[in-house]
Amino acid sequence: MYADRLPAYVQDQAGILSADEIASAYADMLAKYQKDTGNVEIAAEHVDVCLKLAAASCIDKLATYYANDDNSTISSDSVDHGTKADSFRRIANGYRSQYAAVVVNDNKSSAHGKAVQLPKRQRLR
Repeated sequence: MYADRLPAYVQDQAGILSADEIASAYADMLAKYQKDTGNVEIAAEHVDVCLKLAAASCIDKLATYYANDDNSTISSDSVDHGTKADSFRRIANGYRSQYAAVVVNDNKSSAHGKAVQLPKRQRLR
């Protein structure tokens, strides 16, 4: 349903990822969402972070692709703050964190069928 919006989150300018890889990432995200929430359909408030979770899988593949690209020359007046692969990994980890913060924490806040921590009783004096 939302799979056509996924490529906007991936930003694959070089066309490295195939349509099958993107579709597979979306299917994996749906399976994880169903496992985490018990819902088959994505809730409207979770669409953005779910697409980011699927994009994280695609971005990991881009990071792997660029892992061998290394700057072999060292210049005295430049500083290398990381490679393209590192940048992709940071983006993917950020997307996963956003998913966990929104979907997993929302699901854990529901008390239905879960143990609830009761407040401690105060002592009488």
